[in-house]
Amino acid sequence: MVSNVKLGILIAVIALFAVAVLAACYSVWDLRRVDVPDSGLVGEDVNQDMSLLYKEKVYRFPANFTVLPSDIGSSKLNIGVATDTASLNFGIVPVGFNVTKTLNITSPESNNAKIFIRVKGNISSQLNPSSDSVNLAPGTKNIVTLVAAGTEIGEYSGEVQVIIKVPRYFFMSPFIPYM
Repeated sequence: MVSNVKLGILIAVIALFAVAVLAACYSVWDLRRVDVPDSGLVGEDVNQDMSLLYKEKVYRFPANFTVLPSDIGSSKLNIGVATDTASLNFGIVPVGFNVTKTLNITSPESNNAKIFIRVKGNISSQLNPSSDSVNLAPGTKNIVTLVAAGTEIGEYSGEVQVIIKVPRYFFMSPFIPYM
């Protein structure tokens, strides 16, 4: 009985070693690598990175808005939203109101992708994405809504990061939801 357990463990270790060697060879031969999808986003700053398991592209969008009292006496409160695609300027938001912008993200790849939305700076307390992460199947689109909540008077600025991760190798695609 003990020898059967030892034999099973030995076979499992050899199988894991063989898989590791095959993965290393696959990496060295550079067969069918996966590119990071072109998401259609136009960020002010774009970085690319690669780890052992995935490739990553980070789009950084400057974001800002100002929350003013909704009743400022006899003065007019001009409300406007900028339509610039390289930044997320929500304009002036009256207290108690929300302004919404959407990011349309497309994955034209033949592999799955995982999208992460991160909000940095003092704007993070007032800017809420509809989702922190989204799984994109090949060739699909997804809309992430950003809501600037006018809950507290002040000026808010920061950065919205859209991080797109794809598996480095095609055989890793089934594991993308677990990244």
